Formats: sequence, structure tokens, C-alpha cells
Amino acid sequence: MTALPLTDDELEHLLVSVRRSPRSDTVRAVGRGLLRRRRYAEAAMVLTDAVCTFDEPPIWSLLAHACLGASRNQQALTALQNVDCTPSTHVENARLRMLALERLRRTNDAIGLARQVLEHHPHDRFATEALGRLTDPANLPHRSAVDPFYTVARAEQYVEIGRVDRALRIYRRILLNHPGDAALAARIDVLMAQRSAEEPDLAETLPPPAAALSEGLPTPGGPSLFADDEVIDDSEDAPTVQMLGSDEPGLETFRRFPSVRGDA
Repeated sequence: MTALPLTDDELEHLLVSVRRSPRSDTVRAVGRGLLRRRRYAEAAMVLTDAVCTFDEPPIWSLLAHACLGASRNQQALTALQNVDCTPSTHVENARLRMLALERLRRTNDAIGLARQVLEHHPHDRFATEALGRLTDPANLPHRSAVDPFYTVARAEQYVEIGRVDRALRIYRRILLNHPGDAALAARIDVLMAQRSAEEPDLAETLPPPAAALSEGLPTPGGPSLFADDEVIDDSEDAPTVQMLGSDEPGLETFRRFPSVRGDA
């Protein structure tokens, strides 16, 4: 049975009791009451004193929550080292750790944890929103390829005009300059999925195999591919076509022809 939230008078009374003779259940009730009222700094102070006496995971979790509310992110991460943050079994703690990692700019770790949460809880709104923030192109302005021409801003310009293919080329170049960057890799995954969803089904645009083979090909007993006045001379005296040598302009032109490159 879930306990009812404390009234303001009850909370103030328990605060006095906790300072005089703390008990584990009273500390947890006071911690939750202060967090509901967003009195984060006060909650962090009470719970910091409490964990010295009661080394219990629920109190450590409340302390981490209070520290995050008071913007003491490193202290929150330290508190979470005393609890189980496995996404499959302790998703609340995993969310707190995810937020602490994000605020401490440990982006790769935060993205990895968000994906683990979504793997076990596909509809978790907290993890979905965190992953969206962490992979938002607006948070990647300083990343670029070796060539400063290829930037996140330019890639997103291509996305806006519907050229996802060019955006992907730029993002891949940038990732080469920032190997292991989970935010960039996640953005590429999003664009890959977007491109796959926009590509037409070739099965709907191509003619059936039988129709394709029948168009423009001779049928047995039908007209010849050659004109009526064209005769193939396969006698021994017929002139032969000489192979192009290395000095032939046609072959040299072919060798010098540059490979096709993309715009990005």
C-alpha cells in the first residue's frame, strides 16, 4: 500500500524528529516530501547526513535525486555508485544516472545507457527524450571533418532540403574525424532510417522480369537485329578489327577519365 504524501505540517514535524533521533523510514519519508516540494538543497543536506547512519540503497537514490535537483551532478553520480542502476531491474536509478552523465557531458556513456533502457523499456519517455537531446544536431556545432567545409550545420542544411544522402556523406566524414562519437553515430542511424523510409519500393517501379526481357529482344524466328542489307562476313579473308594499343587516344581518354565523385 502506497503511503499518502505528507502534509506541510507533518513534514515539518518529521524534520525535527529526523534531526533529533533519525530512523530509516522517517528519513525516506522526509526525503520524498522535500523532493515533492522541490526543496532539493535541504533534501540533499538531510540525506547526506542520513547515509552516514543508514547505508541503504533507497536513501542513496533519494540523495542522488536531490543532488541532481540542486545541480550537484558529480555528487549525484557518486551517490549512484552505491545502488543498482541496471536498466532491466532498476530503471528509476538508470534514469537518474543517465541524467547525471548527460549533465556532466559524458555524452557517449549517456547515450549508451539510454539505449539500454529503451532496449528493455521501448516506450520509456525519459530515455526517449534524453536520447533526442543527446543526438540533437544543435548540440553538435563544434564537430567537423578534417576539411572545415564539412560541418554539422552544412549536413543539416541538406536534410532540410530533402538531400539526406548528401547529409549522410558529410556526417560520415565528420565521424572519421571524431571516431567513437556516439552522438554522431546516433544521428547517422536516424538519417539512415529516414532515408530507408523515403526510398521507393523498386518492386513497384520495375516491370515484371518477363516484360523486361521481351522488350527490344529478338524472338526465335523473328526479325534479325541487323538491317536487311547488312551482311556479316565470317570468311578467313574478312578484315579484322585491330585491338587498341596503349597509344590510341580512345583508350588513353578512358584511362584518364576521372571517377565519379559525389558532391560531398
